[in-house]
Amino acid sequence: MRIILISFILLFATHIGINAIQKINTIQDQKIDQLCSIDKAYCKR
Repeated sequence: MRIILISFILLFATHIGINAIQKINTIQDQKIDQLCSIDKAYCKR
């Protein structure tokens, strides 16, 4: 029973972590796009 509970908690935490990383990447991409629209020298692509 404990192993099932621990497994569930680890899967849930992993899911939250992956979603948080994806959200941060999206926000960073939006900021980079804003900077690129201001000045092309800021673009890394």
